[in-house]
Amino acid sequence: RAMLRELQNAREHVVLYSADDDALHLVTRIEGLEAQDFRLTMAGSEADIEALMEAGPLTLVGMTGAVKIQLTVSALSLRDDGHNSQLIAAIPDHGWRIQRREAFRVEPPAADSAEVAVRVVGHREARGRLHDISAGGLRFQWPAGHDLPQVGQTLLHCRIERFRASPLPCDLKVIRIAPSERGDGMLVSCRFQSLPESVGRQVQVYVMDVERRMRSARLDA
Repeated sequence: RAMLRELQNAREHVVLYSADDDALHLVTRIEGLEAQDFRLTMAGSEADIEALMEAGPLTLVGMTGAVKIQLTVSALSLRDDGHNSQLIAAIPDHGWRIQRREAFRVEPPAADSAEVAVRVVGHREARGRLHDISAGGLRFQWPAGHDLPQVGQTLLHCRIERFRASPLPCDLKVIRIAPSERGDGMLVSCRFQSLPESVGRQVQVYVMDVERRMRSARLDA
């Protein structure tokens, strides 16, 4: 209950995944807590909602800054009072709360071909490999052959690009520059600057999706 309340108070998006089908998921928010269950915002297509209600056990994942919260949801149902519809789930018996000193960061797998596009001298674009990403910022490899930015500088009109996914526009404030651990260039660490809510939501979903895939890969191994 405390974990659910934390996510509700933070007004952060959460993601519901089917335990049997990782591709089946729903992005929503916690709207309220009752004695035995909690309410979720209606979101997504009717087909996805129906599929999740039939899927059985679900995994709910949310993040509040440096904290990742994960709970097992036994089932999802629909409540309609004639005026509006809500998704209802029983309060889970247990969950996990993982806290880090920094925002929860993940390293995208190579298959994502994740890159950051930035504007360099002459207003041209250059791209560097996305090293890691969190809800609060990212780190990427600075494109070779271009002058490094300054710490404190804001990089305007950047984009996060991934294989078969819509680009995510963002402004980035440089907070650290250091050599790559691989010895193949410089890594630029940035915070998101004035990130629109819709883009922030997509970034959070991507972070949780990468973490889920990494966990599945470890289990398969």
